[in-house]
Amino acid sequence: MTATLLAASILVGCGESGQSASSGQVAVKVNGTEISIHQLNHVLGSSGNIPPAELESVRKQALERLVDQELLAAKAVEEKLDRSPKTLLAIEQARREILARAYMEQVLAAAGPLQRTDISRYYYQNPELFAERKLYNLEELSFPVSELAFADVQAQVGQGATLESLQAQIEQKGGKVRRHTGATPAEKLPLAFIKEVHQAKVGDIVVLHDTRDISVLRVLATQTQPVSEADAAPAIQQYLMNKRVAELQAKQLKPLRDQAKIEYLGSFAAQAGTAAVQPEKAANGG
Repeated sequence: MTATLLAASILVGCGESGQSASSGQVAVKVNGTEISIHQLNHVLGSSGNIPPAELESVRKQALERLVDQELLAAKAVEEKLDRSPKTLLAIEQARREILARAYMEQVLAAAGPLQRTDISRYYYQNPELFAERKLYNLEELSFPVSELAFADVQAQVGQGATLESLQAQIEQKGGKVRRHTGATPAEKLPLAFIKEVHQAKVGDIVVLHDTRDISVLRVLATQTQPVSEADAAPAIQQYLMNKRVAELQAKQLKPLRDQAKIEYLGSFAAQAGTAAVQPEKAANGG
């Protein structure tokens, strides 16, 4: 049984203290503890689309899992595991995640659903991912940014440097590089550099980077493999939803952080205000 399930059962138990569901709302009683139809439906709701022919079987399986969880949870309480520091920490973390997710679900619902026009607009604004999508055969040289500065690499490539000369330069200083050759679809490239790679011709060298590594790519071959709007729509929708969630969360957190009293202590005090920057992933299967 996961900590999240245990926390959820505790939250439900606290919310229904002193109350008993009517027999029509109860799916099963386990040693007198009621498991409601609402709880069962909540579990089923997280199972995705269930074919109608399988619904009854899935409902029975889900109910039996809830029974098993209740039996194990009761045994854990009997052995006072609900009071152990490890369990209490897990419950508190799960509670925090559940409540934070509930709040963001409310914010997202208020923002309204994505429109079909949003998906279509993204499709046509990014032909290199969809209508003009390519499969690239690339030779890659990658190394940490500490080995060579990005601007220096760009300048050298602009003056005719090759993957081999860059590798030799780094290895002469005792540095380490990685070499790889293989096929890479457009959606697996960093989103910020897709347009540049898309415009590259066979033989061209393109320099990519993030906060940790630099990748120098030589285009060996390309093959056009377009994706229709209909086929791309689910991935675009998921990408736009993830983007919307991130933007809404940032919008909600800014005033909360501004108004909150946040005190970093010990070694964390020196790290206050720093945050890892995650590179943006492409929509089409990234």
